Amino acid sequence: MLVLTALLFSVPPPVPPPAPLSSAPGDTTRTAEQPPELEVDVGGALRYNYVYRDYREADAAEGGQLLFDTFRINAEATYGPIRSGAEYRFYAGYHMLKTGWVGYQASDEVLVQAGVHQVPFGITTYASNSWFFQLPYYAGLEDDHDAGLKATYTDGPLTVAGAFYKQADGPFTGSSLASARYSYDVVPAREGALDYGSAPVAEARSNREVNQGNLKATYTLEGGAVTAELGASGQYGGLYNDATERMGSHWAAAGHANVTAGPINAKLQLIRYEHAPENPAGQDSDFVVFGAYDFPYKVAADGTFYSAALNYSVPMPEDGLVSTVNVYNDFSYLDKDPAAYSDTIQNITGVSVGAGPVFTYFDLVLAKNHPFAIVGSDFAAALAEGSDEWHARFNVNLGLYF
Repeated sequence: MLVLTALLFSVPPPVPPPAPLSSAPGDTTRTAEQPPELEVDVGGALRYNYVYRDYREADAAEGGQLLFDTFRINAEATYGPIRSGAEYRFYAGYHMLKTGWVGYQASDEVLVQAGVHQVPFGITTYASNSWFFQLPYYAGLEDDHDAGLKATYTDGPLTVAGAFYKQADGPFTGSSLASARYSYDVVPAREGALDYGSAPVAEARSNREVNQGNLKATYTLEGGAVTAELGASGQYGGLYNDATERMGSHWAAAGHANVTAGPINAKLQLIRYEHAPENPAGQDSDFVVFGAYDFPYKVAADGTFYSAALNYSVPMPEDGLVSTVNVYNDFSYLDKDPAAYSDTIQNITGVSVGAGPVFTYFDLVLAKNHPFAIVGSDFAAALAEGSDEWHARFNVNLGLYF
């Protein structure tokens, strides 16, 4: 997609047709409409994490760890009605495209995008305030990016978006079979510890997402200092199994409210999802395998997410060093359908601080059965069987944005 975008903007603009001759006798000067200007905005970020985990014994002895998070490059461009955007990310040992698309602003109301872009589902851009997102992110239902075609129509308070995705956004470059990607998707995975860390399943998995349709509608109400966005979303797609060569299915539906009253913002969301894979005979269908960040893990095939995020934006002086301070609490809960599975709960209390090009998250995570706040041996099973253990993680994400 980056190459496509580069080629698109390297083509010289078409020569405009000749303008009518001036009516002045003997004056052969022609006037022509000026071609649009190419506008490009390039940026990026460098981020590090400081982590202290109650489930890692060495953290107590070492006083936590400082870890490289990510380096990214992003760009946006416009040329008349043509729009484009791209972002590429580098992590320790793997890298991937997050987004890369070309679009056409057909009118003030209609934007069409082709490529890898954000899926119109649930609260966008984020249903969360913290660095960790809410639990639906870890099952591909928050800030998901897939490859396809999307059209967005906006008319005053009403926005409707429809999309068709031929496939998910990856994989890109890493050591896993298909999990080197930004967004969590149903992915194929190899048997054993190579793909599942220290909690492998007994057999390989072969499902992947194809041919997904999305529809989302939001309506914004305004009254005084209060703004409320009410929305509903739905998606349905195929799960192709390379081992059986049969097509399964998956679907999800969401309802949400995003309310702002002065410095206070509240995001409430309910999501129901189900997966019906066409696995080989005898293979457990109570879970499917999701993957991103070069690691796959198991997720309950069917379940319901509940999430609530509350944020208070602290008023700051306009001429101060610190421009933004947000105090928040993000809570989310996964009610898994399989009776033998232990549900997942996540609560994040935090503060984010913005000062010029530096933005920092301070997050305290308390969670049960969360893959990134759990003993390593339970990582791959956290969002499936679970272990009923609560753990805490203190995380500081320091980012330089340019």
